[in-house]
Amino acid sequence: MNFDRKTSTLTIHAPLTLGETDALKQLVTTPLAKAAIEAAAIECRTTAITFFKTPAEEGKTLLAHFGGLKLLPSPPKGFESQESR
Repeated sequence: MNFDRKTSTLTIHAPLTLGETDALKQLVTTPLAKAAIEAAAIECRTTAITFFKTPAEEGKTLLAHFGGLKLLPSPPKGFESQESR
């Protein structure tokens, strides 16, 4: 974890253990700061990692062009995939 003194921002890079959470709460004095640390610790242990399906896993076509990437609902007309060759 990192603390940015200029912005007073705490960045948590990995889930905090209960002991780490308690130790961190001892470093602050206000109930609001303690509550924020507790909420962040719970969040990083329970919902920080979100799994999702890739477009390919969802059966969607991803077409790259010079302007960036565009997600299409189906292959454009005349488009031949590797599987159909």
